[in-house]
Amino acid sequence: MKLRLGGADGNPFLEPEDAIRPVRLGAIFGKRSRAMVPPLRDGGETHAGPVRSRNEDSFICRRDLGLWAVADGAGGHQAGDFASATIVARLGQLPPGLPASRMLAETRRAVEDAHRMLRAEAASRGAGTMIVSTVVALILRNRHFACLWAGDSRAYLWREGRLARLTRDHSLVQDLVDE
Repeated sequence: MKLRLGGADGNPFLEPEDAIRPVRLGAIFGKRSRAMVPPLRDGGETHAGPVRSRNEDSFICRRDLGLWAVADGAGGHQAGDFASATIVARLGQLPPGLPASRMLAETRRAVEDAHRMLRAEAASRGAGTMIVSTVVALILRNRHFACLWAGDSRAYLWREGRLARLTRDHSLVQDLVDE
C-alpha cells in the first residue's frame, strides 16, 4: 500500500502488493506454536525527542486483534500529532474476532479511511496544508503475519540475535537509493 497520508493537493498512489507481505511464522516462533497470537512481549512508549516541542507519534498494541501499529506524524508539516492519532484511533475501532483475511482487509480499510479523513481536514484548513503521517502495522494470526506500511516507518524481525528489515521505505530517499 504505497500511500502518502494526508495533504489537500494531489492524489495518493496505491501499490497494494508492495506493502503486504504474508509470511509463515513457523520459522519465527517455532513449529509448536499453535496459538492465534504466538507468545510475545509487547509494549510501547513515545517521546517528543530533542527537536520537537510536541510528540507526533502514536501507537496501538491490541493482542486481542493480533494488531500492532506505529504512526509517526511527519515533521515540517502541520498537525503531525493529529495525523498519527487519527490513524491509531481508526485502527482501534476494528472489532475483535475477525478471520485473518478479513482482518487484513479491514486494517487496510482503516488506514485508507484515516487517509480520507486527513485529506478532508487538510482541505478544510486551506490550500497547501499538509497533515501527514507514516504508519506501519503488524497483523499476527496463528503462524502467519502481514505488514502494511506507508512512508518510512519500518518493521523489523529479530531472530537468532539478528535484526532484519521487513519493509521498504516509501520515500524519495529510498527511490534515489534504489536507482
